[in-house]
Amino acid sequence: MRRTIGTEYPRTLVLENVVRRRIRALDPGHVRDTAVALVRDIRDSGGTPRGPLVQRLTPRANEDHVVAHETALMRQSETPLSPADLPPDVEVEPRVEVTDCILVRFRGDVSDLDVVYSKINVFAYENEIELDGTVYLVFAGEDGTSVEVDAFAPAVSREP
Repeated sequence: MRRTIGTEYPRTLVLENVVRRRIRALDPGHVRDTAVALVRDIRDSGGTPRGPLVQRLTPRANEDHVVAHETALMRQSETPLSPADLPPDVEVEPRVEVTDCILVRFRGDVSDLDVVYSKINVFAYENEIELDGTVYLVFAGEDGTSVEVDAFAPAVSREP
């Protein structure tokens, strides 16, 4: 797979019938196991998974002002699901719409994903865009160690 990276702004991320599970560790085995469990949860509750895996990273500061990222994996279902049909640690949202985002399209080796964050930050700096810190990684494709990822980084909302 040829390595490429591109940037677009402004873009909107829209997800329907979202099923979400928070994860504590970012080690690849745990992420993979959680992604498989999320698909199983959707199927066990009568749904059909739709679209790619989405990973949301949200910065959170603790009482000592140390920032860590809260991570959640998300998948869409073809049909709406009831929270009552899912495990208690799985959340459901009918619609997730994230507007005014920088979109970075990355195609390359999974070990080079840190380039995506650099590209987002450089683009934001050059265009004087203040970001809210959240990043949505949409895993659009995979081929061995190569991945296609769309990264959405929302700007801080501006009051009219």
